[in-house]
Amino acid sequence: YGEGDNDFFPNLIKNLRGGKVKYIGSKDNFVNTVYVGNVAALANAMIGNAESFGSTYNIADPQDTTISQIVERVSDHIGAPRPTKVVPKPVATALANVFELAYRFFRIKTAPPISRKKLTFAGRSRSVNAERAYELIGRKPFSFDEGMSRTLESLKRCSPKSFSLCGTKALRKFSRTCVR
Repeated sequence: YGEGDNDFFPNLIKNLRGGKVKYIGSKDNFVNTVYVGNVAALANAMIGNAESFGSTYNIADPQDTTISQIVERVSDHIGAPRPTKVVPKPVATALANVFELAYRFFRIKTAPPISRKKLTFAGRSRSVNAERAYELIGRKPFSFDEGMSRTLESLKRCSPKSFSLCGTKALRKFSRTCVR
C-alpha cells in the first residue's frame, strides 16, 4: 500500500461507501501489510550490496496488523460506517464455489465478487518476520500508522471529493521522496 495505489484502496473505498465490506471468518485476522516506502528502502539497500545478491528477504510492516485495523482506518478517514458483519468461512467458501461455477457456466469475463483465491487472502491470519530486511536497510522502518497516514493523505491531496488516486504523477513524485 502507499501513494500511487490504483487498485486496493479505490476498490476498498468504493465498497465501504456501498456498504459491501464484510469480514471473512474473523475481523481479527492478521494480514501482512507492507508500505511502499519500506519496499523502496529495501531495494535501495540491496543495490550495490554484494551480500544481498541472491538472497531472499521477507518484507512487511514492523508490526502485525489486523484486517479490521485497515478497514476501520479507511472507513474513519472517508466518513463511511465501519463494517461489522462477519461471514463464517464455510459460508463464504460455499458462496465462492457457487460464484465461480456460475461465472464459468455463463462465461462472464469479469472476476466474481468472491472467489476461493480471495478467501485465501481474506479468511486467515498470516505473518512474516522481516527483521533481516530491516537489518539490511539499517534504519527504523515506516510503521503501519505512518504508511497509512501518508497513503490516506495522498488520496485526499489528489481528489478530496472522491479520494481517488492521481496516478503516475503522484507515483513518480513519491518515488523521489518515499525513502527517508
